[in-house]
Amino acid sequence: MSAAKKFSSRLLPWALLAVVIVVAFVVGAHSAAKPSLAERTRSVADTIRCPQCTDKSMAASDAPTSVAGRAEIQRQLVAGRTPDEVRAWFAARYGQDILLTPPRRGVEGLIWMIPVIAFVVAAAVLSAAFLRWRRIGAETATDADVAVVAAALDELHTRDVSEGDGS
Repeated sequence: MSAAKKFSSRLLPWALLAVVIVVAFVVGAHSAAKPSLAERTRSVADTIRCPQCTDKSMAASDAPTSVAGRAEIQRQLVAGRTPDEVRAWFAARYGQDILLTPPRRGVEGLIWMIPVIAFVVAAAVLSAAFLRWRRIGAETATDADVAVVAAALDELHTRDVSEGDGS
């Protein structure tokens, strides 16, 4: 097999995988229906902490402040504000700690980048290890190894035959 043919046979599955991923992203991006007002309100409320509770979002809490907060979110979305503008309004009123998702810029942006960087590094290390193992290849047995195995098999066969005769 020529080197070019060998290379293309290795590259073909990866190229097909890339095509499938791109098609999935395109279909997913275009087929997403516009969410309802209730879904958009819940989506924003999921990212804002309940001012009264310690461990719940506004969407998950039934505290009076969360009920009022959800109504305020809905009012602002109806008024045409974006989800980011609504979150900024709550952050200005209650402080940055009200937001359950950290900002994606500055030092806080590292929180979003660390898992991605860790995944890329792990994939690179594994790829390098697999390539190194592939280059090493299988070791072949030496004549001494073959002789030791043959002697052990002969001894085992002789023992089986002598035990079989004795019964």
